[in-house]
Amino acid sequence: MSTLNAVTAMTIAAFLAGCGDNPASTEKTARAETADEPRCVDNTGVIVSDAWIRSSRTGQPTSAAYLTLTNCSDQDDALIAAAFAGAGATELHATAMSTDGVASMTQEKTIAIAAGDTISLEPGGGHIMLVGLADAVAIGADPVLTLKFENAEALNVTFEVRDAMSGDDHSAH
Repeated sequence: MSTLNAVTAMTIAAFLAGCGDNPASTEKTARAETADEPRCVDNTGVIVSDAWIRSSRTGQPTSAAYLTLTNCSDQDDALIAAAFAGAGATELHATAMSTDGVASMTQEKTIAIAAGDTISLEPGGGHIMLVGLADAVAIGADPVLTLKFENAEALNVTFEVRDAMSGDDHSAH
């Protein structure tokens, strides 16, 4: 799969900047998962693991957040919104490759999580787009995003900031 270059990503993000909103939430904090696979212990809600954001430079208007979501309930659920105080808008996105190798992003209203299922938002696929960043997202920072679900309680999740230029995160979404 070819990688969407940074200039194209920023152009698409700027085009989509007016499409989202930034819901407020004061819900509970996500349970931290350190194991490779998250474990459901109470058969309710959503567990978040491997939550990270690509670092950004001062003046860079966008970044992307990635994570793994496990639906611990016996009811289908969906991520319906995200909020980040440091961004003008926070949008749910999917990335698709056309048959001619061109990547494109589309804003999604929801990201479905089937009952008992685990999904990953990762480079080259689904992600949370942070648009209109007020400041750089620096390594060592502990940014918090609020995730709102169709059925589960909203979660405030602390994300790790990873180097966008390291290559291990594919540096694009």
